[in-house]
Amino acid sequence: MGQVRVMRAPNRGWMMVAGACQLAAGLVFLWAPALAAMAAGTVVGATLLVVGGVIAASAVAGRGMGWGWAVVRGAVAVLTGVLLLADPIAGVVGLALAMGVYFAASGAARLALAVTWRPAAGWGAMAASGVLGLVLAVAVLAGWPATSLAVVGTLLGVEACMDGVAHLAALPAPRPQAGAR
Repeated sequence: MGQVRVMRAPNRGWMMVAGACQLAAGLVFLWAPALAAMAAGTVVGATLLVVGGVIAASAVAGRGMGWGWAVVRGAVAVLTGVLLLADPIAGVVGLALAMGVYFAASGAARLALAVTWRPAAGWGAMAASGVLGLVLAVAVLAGWPATSLAVVGTLLGVEACMDGVAHLAALPAPRPQAGAR
């Protein structure tokens, strides 16, 4: 039979610090969304540069099956990283466009799903979710590319705030002090 794993309670102090830091970062992102978006573009660029270099070096060193394609893959990642580092705003503009298209396609798919579910339970919530996706798509795409930094930065801020709140809400109960009753 399989073993039963017991999950150890997270450290309350560190969890509180992590939640507070995420919440603070989210508030900073919401306060300065353009700065947050540019920072995200820079981090992604640096990450792609390093990862691409490692992929290409590994492929050249190993020369295993398909190593040439792995070198191409690494080179594409390095080139993308260099381009993002040179102009992180362009990367964020592309990301905003991709988000708008995703919101539109996902919203339309959820609406279609809701129609097929009707009149089963939950079809209304699915339809509302689809409409929200389409509204978000219009909001993102109507101002694109001018609003790209604000859109990406704001969404990063909302996500970081929600993650911080979730960490703080999930804090384990404080341990009773020794000798306390």
